[in-house]
Amino acid sequence: MSSAKRIVLATHGTLGDLHPYLAIALELKARGHKPVIASCKIHQQKVEAAGVEFRGIRPDLPTTMPHALNDSGLGAASREGDTRQRT
Repeated sequence: MSSAKRIVLATHGTLGDLHPYLAIALELKARGHKPVIASCKIHQQKVEAAGVEFRGIRPDLPTTMPHALNDSGLGAASREGDTRQRT
């Protein structure tokens, strides 16, 4: 009987939300478990490239948070130095 567990880590958001879960998944895998990350489909390639199983959840980020596609997590206005508060 194996003591390995299949553990699902669910996160929804930008890369800043994903990276801590990816680190946990890699450590679980190193300890003999079978981690699965459930997240937005835009993160699938990054998760699978790290050798972790992926399952997509909805809603996907491009329709709800397009700025999440860049590593900084900043929207275009912030990248261009516009610091005015948006309402």
